[in-house]
Amino acid sequence: MVRTDLVTGPADVTLEAVDPDVPEKRKMTGQVVDEKGNPVFGASVWLAGFLRDEMRITGPVEGADKVAFTDEQGRFLLTSSIPYEGWKLTVSARGFAKAESDKWLPTGDRNHEIRVEEGVLASGYVKRNGKPVPGYVVSICHGFGTGIIKNGVRGGQIMGTNERRIATDENGRFEFTNLMPEYEWLVYPDESNDSGAGYPVAESFDSPASGKSIELGDFELLTAGAIRGRVVMASGRPVPGDLALSVSLEFGRLSRQVPVAADGSFVVEDLPQDQFVLTVFRKNSRQQNYRLTPAGQQLQNSNRANSLALRLDGELNDLKLLVEVEGDLGDAR
Repeated sequence: MVRTDLVTGPADVTLEAVDPDVPEKRKMTGQVVDEKGNPVFGASVWLAGFLRDEMRITGPVEGADKVAFTDEQGRFLLTSSIPYEGWKLTVSARGFAKAESDKWLPTGDRNHEIRVEEGVLASGYVKRNGKPVPGYVVSICHGFGTGIIKNGVRGGQIMGTNERRIATDENGRFEFTNLMPEYEWLVYPDESNDSGAGYPVAESFDSPASGKSIELGDFELLTAGAIRGRVVMASGRPVPGDLALSVSLEFGRLSRQVPVAADGSFVVEDLPQDQFVLTVFRKNSRQQNYRLTPAGQQLQNSNRANSLALRLDGELNDLKLLVEVEGDLGDAR
């Protein structure tokens, strides 16, 4: 694959012919079809993982085709320079939901049929004081640590995969088309929006079966909030000079990192009114032994190590973070 800047002009691309006599363990053939069994032309078939000697490798590897495109019959061919027992594939096609093989497909001359579906339409509105907000960018990705739902059981997808974004139209409406069916998704504000516009609360939902739609309702923009407070060392020692605070959405991609002043004070501004995870760390150290202890009613223990959970509903002042250290911290200033 070759990346090119369309502004500076076209790029010269040289194609190499594929050896038709590639050994079986070094190739995979198949066909992409729609829900009615019709071939899908122009679908991109990506290598998502390899199986070799009982070792599972995620993602592309050197010496293997990263992607193939289907012909008029929906057929594709992928090759590699070394043999593999099996591959996992991801298929993308215009007008269809992304498809992922849920098992290892054996290499060789056998024809693997991969079926793509229409997917799901998810839509909603972004509003402020009940009025539509045009041009607001909304993002969507797989839900936090859940992902695919099969027979009522959720798999282990990582939050942030299959991320997409779109701006609302003149009516404040957004539509995400061809979403993978029967997955948990998370809709949240994109970081590209002007902070003065405000933030809607992130919302998760389960997509229904393929061909159906789901209306997510109104996402009301709330005034941005802030957290002001102080870090206190449980040992009574001075605050290290390289101490910092990380404030991240519990379910979302937004994250802020701010330094902690010598007197322990900190300010984190421009935050949505939502659920956050707070973590204290030293910028110049790889140590992970800084444990936060709840020191107020606003704070709760988080399911993330050495962190606390906080619900922000606007401006929060005089927050106290009590930091306990395992071992001798020392004075890093």
